[in-house]
Amino acid sequence: MSCSNNLKQIGLALHNYERTYHTLPLAVETDSDGKLWRSWRSQIYPHFMEQSSMFYDVNTSWDSPMNMRLLNGTPVPMGSKGGATFMATIPRHPWAFTCPSCRLNNRAGINYVVVSGELTAFPKSKCVKPSDIKDGLENTILVVESITFTPDWTEPRDLEFETMSLQVNAKNELSISSVHPRGPLVCFADAAVYHVSEKATETELKAMLTIAGNENIVRQNLVSRGVLVRY
Repeated sequence: MSCSNNLKQIGLALHNYERTYHTLPLAVETDSDGKLWRSWRSQIYPHFMEQSSMFYDVNTSWDSPMNMRLLNGTPVPMGSKGGATFMATIPRHPWAFTCPSCRLNNRAGINYVVVSGELTAFPKSKCVKPSDIKDGLENTILVVESITFTPDWTEPRDLEFETMSLQVNAKNELSISSVHPRGPLVCFADAAVYHVSEKATETELKAMLTIAGNENIVRQNLVSRGVLVRY
């Protein structure tokens, strides 16, 4: 339940981001020299998830000394009152991006990532609008759970459509994966959260991860066949 709620909150935060900027965020931002700059996670957390002040420094790269404080346990200013500045240590693995069950088995990093690629909701070349998702919001996955790909939350890296395994819970490969008996959780573009079972075929997974493939694969049909299971 905690994991599904986390993914639900991420889905809602992406909706709030879209209402503000009229597009989804880029999965990975780069600077003018092509250097990795910022992740989509740092664009929605904490402002669009906790409605709290931004403690991520948007003017420097994700691995700058200023932003590395969010990973190495250095206290950061969280506001002031009466002339006093409040300092706090940010958890290296914030609740927003971590599955409690999966963390017991894998302590490397966070568990919620997107799948990036030119055919997905997170292409490298542009930001996607809801109107670009021709296959339907209810049929298109935005965020997935993984225990085989676990970056730090500020790190601008995600699963890549072209190189990841399209088998759920693929052993020893980067994949959509978890320790949940019903399968890893995924969040669709309408913010609905489902388990995706190992029954999912490569064709079905491709259809759910792409935004305009015009496949004849509908979420409700996948639910009726047990490929998708409501949490």
